[in-house]
Amino acid sequence: MTYDPHYPETREYILNKLRTWLEDHPDTDVVRITTFFL
Repeated sequence: MTYDPHYPETREYILNKLRTWLEDHPDTDVVRITTFFL
């Protein structure tokens, strides 16, 4: 299933997921979004 950030609920989900992931991995400099949501 693909993610369509055009929809507000989906955009919120993606941003929350990314924020959480970044907080859990503070030493990471680069994130490949394509693999993050697989």
